[in-house]
Amino acid sequence: MSLLKTGLRLTLLLAVLLLIGAAGLVVLAIDEQPVVTTASSADPAQANRVKQLATRAWRNSSRSQKPTPLIISEHDANSLFALLSRAYPQVKGYARIDTAGATAAITITLPNTPLGRYLSVSTRLPAASDQLRFDYLKIGSLNLPGGLLNTLLPPALNLILGNNEGDLLLQSV
Repeated sequence: MSLLKTGLRLTLLLAVLLLIGAAGLVVLAIDEQPVVTTASSADPAQANRVKQLATRAWRNSSRSQKPTPLIISEHDANSLFALLSRAYPQVKGYARIDTAGATAAITITLPNTPLGRYLSVSTRLPAASDQLRFDYLKIGSLNLPGGLLNTLLPPALNLILGNNEGDLLLQSV
């Protein structure tokens, strides 16, 4: 009987620690200042670019059993952010691509909370890579270094998606 009580206490302690950890992550993720402050306006040409991008993505995923790269330009990504901002005015984002890699950021304006008003996510992807790699991922004031993320992401995706689908997904990006 005492073994059962000990097991229940440990389970309860683990649940409380997980809840505290999740609350701490939420506190770190929400900020007072946005990373992205302005949204670009969407025009019909951008809508057409996003439609073409979606068509290419659909064609690539449905034609082949092996990962097929999808090439996205800075203009394609920013067109997607512009349309997203038009549909959801509380969402703003941008992408920049240069010789060193790609940077993307998105900010979502939240209702007034005691923790802050903005949920911002930004990342940097290096240029020379055979699969998806991160230099960093920043969520609010929580900064995840690329090494940690690159180590944890493949097994996490494989666990969620099953059958090594996570590895295939990362290789196709």
